Amino acid sequence: MTSDVTSTASSSPPTASKTGTGLNKKLASALAIGVLIVVIAWMAGLFEPRIDPTLATETQPTFAAADLYEVQPVEVLVHESIPASTVARDDTIVASRILARVERIFVRPGDFVKRGQSLVELQGDDLVARVNQARDNIDGIAAQFEDARLRLERMTELAAEKLAAQADLDGARANYDNLAAQLARARASLREAEAIAGYSRIAAPIDGRIVERLAEPGDTVSPAAPLLTLYDPATIRVEARIRESVALSLAIGQEFEIELDALGQRVTGRIEEIVPAAHIASRSFLVKASISYVPGLMPGMFARFSIPVTTSTEWLIPKHYLTEVGGLNLVYVETEGHPERRFVRLGRHYEDGRVAITAGLSPGTRIINPAAMN
Repeated sequence: MTSDVTSTASSSPPTASKTGTGLNKKLASALAIGVLIVVIAWMAGLFEPRIDPTLATETQPTFAAADLYEVQPVEVLVHESIPASTVARDDTIVASRILARVERIFVRPGDFVKRGQSLVELQGDDLVARVNQARDNIDGIAAQFEDARLRLERMTELAAEKLAAQADLDGARANYDNLAAQLARARASLREAEAIAGYSRIAAPIDGRIVERLAEPGDTVSPAAPLLTLYDPATIRVEARIRESVALSLAIGQEFEIELDALGQRVTGRIEEIVPAAHIASRSFLVKASISYVPGLMPGMFARFSIPVTTSTEWLIPKHYLTEVGGLNLVYVETEGHPERRFVRLGRHYEDGRVAITAGLSPGTRIINPAAMN
């Protein structure tokens, strides 16, 4: 009996220890949960002072009518851009009319010349000699002609007094007529020799600018051999081949805009000629338009015809209402008094400062000037 009591007494303390350990774990768990709840409440802002939401209405932006633009459909002309080239209406190839050696050339490419100004001098010593020979020939024939005239006058007087035979009078008259004809031919030969001698000096046929120099002093040139090319800058016009569906709607005198890309200018062109035959390969018509003088414009430069072909309905807004973010275009739309960003897709840009919107806006939408957002 004694041993049983002892055994029972010795087993009681371990049970009490396990009970204490379990209570400690529950307290730790409860403490952790409490801490977690406090953290969540802090993150949720329960410990921060709250602002009455009704105050937000007092800070909503208001926009003046001048800062709002209502999108509405607009009927606009659709232009077709057609490649063209500048061409000088008055361009000339200066050529020789005789076989001769080039003595001097007075101009170089880029020089401006006046009508009648000397351009080229050819060797003309032999031509001057022919002129002098023709003059000497005239002097000899003129002396004979004067003698024949005086003899005819004397024979006429003698024949009137019956002191000379009719045959002598007829001979004197025939000699006079023959020498008169020779003198006329000699004078014509002189004029021809002088004209040919004048070919040794080549003058500018028009006011213009030298384009190319095709000969040099010392060259021997033949008749019709080109020496210089020049054009008149005041007569430059623009030519383009236009497809038949558009060309047939054009008329002489019609005006439209022409873009000169190299000069960064837009000028008004006026149709002065439409070639009445289509190019077989391209089925296009050659259209020529005159323009006013533009400094710096030269033949062969690139240009564009901007021809109105039809009308279309587009949504146009001022360019300054656009904002670019990350390479994308957007506008601020007024939505119940609130500005709302909306991305848009752009179309054609117009010279009056407007741009077409192809997607992103609808009729009646009011957009806000970005400057009013600051």
